[in-house]
Amino acid sequence: MIKYGPTRKRIERCIELHNKMRWIWFRTPPYTASERRAMERLRSDSFKFKHKGVQYTVDQTTRCTCSKVIYKLLVTVNGEKKDVRALKKLVDWKNQRELEAIQAKLLATVNKNNTNEFNHYRRRLERFRNPYY
Repeated sequence: MIKYGPTRKRIERCIELHNKMRWIWFRTPPYTASERRAMERLRSDSFKFKHKGVQYTVDQTTRCTCSKVIYKLLVTVNGEKKDVRALKKLVDWKNQRELEAIQAKLLATVNKNNTNEFNHYRRRLERFRNPYY
């Protein structure tokens, strides 16, 4: 699992963009050509990195024609094609989102002064951080 740093941020941005763009086929493209090219530039990325001796290559491409928007994500691990799950495993995406949700609920209960609910989410957070709690 990649802890912190620019590579992790770039991978997280890639996953968020993928979640936003995977249903883009049903969306109409921007009207002008300059807006279409700007959309292609902003929503395309390509990078390589090495983690624990394994070479990862990520290539996100967005193409806009006059009638449709096409999005593709190509992830390769040591030259073998994979999908977005390979990136999600690297940053532990599911557990990170679950942790953020628990922390948000914990903060919301502090603001409500509800001690029972606060203790419930506090224990859940402890169990999440230490599964042998």
